[in-house]
Amino acid sequence: MLNKILCSTILLLSLASTVLGTNITSVKASVNKNVMPIGEPFTYSVTINGTIKTTPDRYTICIPDEFNVIRKSTSKSISVINGTSSMCITYEYALVSKKTGTFKIPQAKVTFKNETYLTNSIEIRIMPNKNIQNVSTGGNNQKNADTQASNQTTNKAFVKASVNKKTVYENEKLIYRANVYTSTDLALASRPKVYTPNFSGFWDDGFKSKNHVEVVGNSNYNVVVYEIILYPVGVGVKNILPTEIAIEPIDDFFHVFSMGRGETKILKTNKIDVTVIPLPQEDKPSDFLGAVGDFEIKAFVDKKAAETNEPITLTVIVSGNGNMKSVRDINFTDCRDFRKYDSMVANTSGDSKEFKVIFIPLTPGEKEIPSASLSFFNPNKKQYKTIKTQAQKVTISGEFVHQNENIQTRSKTDTQITPTTIMHPHKQIKTLKLYNGYLIKNPIFYLSIAPFILLLILSGCYRFYVSKTKNNPFKKLKKSDFGKFYRLLDESQISISKDNFRNALDSIYQALIEAINVKTSIASDNLTKDQITDNLRKNSTNDETISRIIKMLEKLNFYRFGPVDIDKDLVMTLLEEVKNIRLNLKR
Repeated sequence: MLNKILCSTILLLSLASTVLGTNITSVKASVNKNVMPIGEPFTYSVTINGTIKTTPDRYTICIPDEFNVIRKSTSKSISVINGTSSMCITYEYALVSKKTGTFKIPQAKVTFKNETYLTNSIEIRIMPNKNIQNVSTGGNNQKNADTQASNQTTNKAFVKASVNKKTVYENEKLIYRANVYTSTDLALASRPKVYTPNFSGFWDDGFKSKNHVEVVGNSNYNVVVYEIILYPVGVGVKNILPTEIAIEPIDDFFHVFSMGRGETKILKTNKIDVTVIPLPQEDKPSDFLGAVGDFEIKAFVDKKAAETNEPITLTVIVSGNGNMKSVRDINFTDCRDFRKYDSMVANTSGDSKEFKVIFIPLTPGEKEIPSASLSFFNPNKKQYKTIKTQAQKVTISGEFVHQNENIQTRSKTDTQITPTTIMHPHKQIKTLKLYNGYLIKNPIFYLSIAPFILLLILSGCYRFYVSKTKNNPFKKLKKSDFGKFYRLLDESQISISKDNFRNALDSIYQALIEAINVKTSIASDNLTKDQITDNLRKNSTNDETISRIIKMLEKLNFYRFGPVDIDKDLVMTLLEEVKNIRLNLKR
């Protein structure tokens, strides 16, 4: 009996501690410094402490327009003291001021269990940046770097930006590099952080970095090269704005800045002008669709033998060096023995694109699926070129299939039977009269057979739908794309659980593209936002949904390729937004 009372008491105490102890004890805002020169980053943090088990229901952190958010992150820690567990949640923002003056970061608001908590407001003073010397150099070769070092021999760090070409064709591959030079005798607190500009007038196709050691002006420098692939959109002079790079030295001989020990230094590259010229009109092939680069093409079929009206899938792979997004489609010669459906993009990687095309054979015999061709402009040779695959030989069995069969209907007089009697050689046989008894006059009879009639109608509709889908491989392919959308979202959630946020973003982006493909029946991964907008509008998508889709595509590409930190909360938010967009498209 005593044991039961003791167990019950312990259980009640544990339940009480669980219910009563889930509270927020403090919410506080802080910064790592209140006074700083313009352009220097600082950290703003909101810290929540309490005996909570989960994150707050919602929180609102207002960053004034005078600041740029260059990074945000969330951290959690749990501690257990005397059997009581507590959690500390910190929302951290790295900010850079846009102008000088005194500014106030307003109170942050946190809501938990219908209770609202407010932090303190914080005042920030931004001073004119008179002490920091931004050293930037231009040019594309070693000579410029040597000149920079010889003119300012005391520099421990400098930056420069370059492109592989100053004049390019529209859609031609352009390589932009931002180089950070730091002396080997300069100790850094962390790897330099790069903040690239918004490449207006260019399509940003990826970001990577590499390191090497270089001798400049008789001194050894560690060099970090940030390389970005760009493709110009439209013709004219395009401006690439400076890239900002933040470095944190930990010694006091970084005297070019005269800022003291451990201060973050902001270096800016030079601005670069690129002239984009239009593609030549002379000798342009009639089937040219805008592909720019140097490509190869190959094709194969999924089967060498089939029956008439049985789909054959042709896979065409385009690979090479150039703008794969400009490879919009492939062309075919006359295919009179087949019914051909529109090509669809099945896969796109950095240097290749895979198309799927469905052919329906209409006549038996030894047939050839026509060759696929691609016309492109080679900017290095400054000429157009057309490449083709080999025709694919297939053996077709079965009967001839008419593409347009006219079914002749018989007249009513051919099927209507008018006699009421049947004459026999020896006697006249009267036809039976229809039943006209109690069941026919009773409404319950019709109610009892109504479900069977409805089931028969539904069965016929389903049979008709299955038949139409089976004979139209495009509908079958389109139906499978709905499943692919959700499979991609599942893959993104798996990547999130493994903290692989970059892969998760790629899956979310491909899922959104699949949703657009299903809505428009057009492969959209290589289309511009204007083309996607036009296709969605043609398929009765409202302007609000179209705007959300275009903004989401731009946002996903920014987080996929931009030099920003990504956390789990951000990826989960993007995932939910794409799900909501998909529901709007479905309607």
